[in-house]
Amino acid sequence: MKFIMRDPTKKFEISAYREQCDKAHKLALAQQKSELIELLFQMKLDFPDRLADTYYYLIRAFDELKQPFDKIKQMIEADQKGIIYRTDKAHYGIGLENVPEFKKLQKKWDASKAELAENSESQLELLMPTNGFCGELLLILHGDGGSNVSIEEIWPPQPYLAKGVAVAYLQSPNQFGPLHYFWTSDFVKGRTTVREAIDFLVSNYGVSEKNITLSGYSGGSMTALSSVTHGEVTVKQCIAFLPCSDEYVGNKPAQSTQIFVFKGELEPPIDVVMAELNHLASTKLVKLKGLSHDLPANIDSYILPHLNNDLA
Repeated sequence: MKFIMRDPTKKFEISAYREQCDKAHKLALAQQKSELIELLFQMKLDFPDRLADTYYYLIRAFDELKQPFDKIKQMIEADQKGIIYRTDKAHYGIGLENVPEFKKLQKKWDASKAELAENSESQLELLMPTNGFCGELLLILHGDGGSNVSIEEIWPPQPYLAKGVAVAYLQSPNQFGPLHYFWTSDFVKGRTTVREAIDFLVSNYGVSEKNITLSGYSGGSMTALSSVTHGEVTVKQCIAFLPCSDEYVGNKPAQSTQIFVFKGELEPPIDVVMAELNHLASTKLVKLKGLSHDLPANIDSYILPHLNNDLA
């Protein structure tokens, strides 16, 4: 595990890439198809270090906007960089897997995956508050396809640091592309990574495991829940944003850990997951009104009240 101690005084700035992503999201909601596709193609040129992220968004946009597959074919044919991204029929639409150019790209992805896995390791980044540490730590896991970089852009540490709460970001060791990491491809490995990170923080920074809030977004939230319910960790609480349905909940009672699940109102239900969690721990489900699979803009307002009654 690679460890990085971050400077908490460095001013957080939304990257130009994230600003363009927000613009693309608004265009998608407005069904402004031609403007969206044009913007995403420009993002490929402007941000070569974020190409994997851009491809994910681009393919998803084509699928959601029901763009004809010949346009996707042209996009793949035009690409000369052999970009790697995870391929999933459920996300990228029925029919895309039959495009010859797509099959070629998928073969490249399969060939590169093993090499990436060999050379990848998890990364833990820690920011300590400068005006006194209250003893609480918020450990954040990015979503599938993300990284510590991408999650910090939408889940910044400053609101918690200002309250004396330490913040740590944990990046999965499972790499599938440039700045492109996944948790749900290997839950066992993910749980071990979370355990190692918490052990490191407890041993080196005087943090009690009982004062750690384990949190995550999407695939990261599923790994967090999996870690708690498999008895891998015994944290103060688990705050899971937008977990999906899958077989990741364990069978170990976790009565000492409070679980909060935040689910988008427009997302598919996760009734089976909630039933499993309710059987093992004190669990509360909160629906995010008007949201699908996106984090709320004011995410700190959902978290701070649960860290410590004296912090909110």
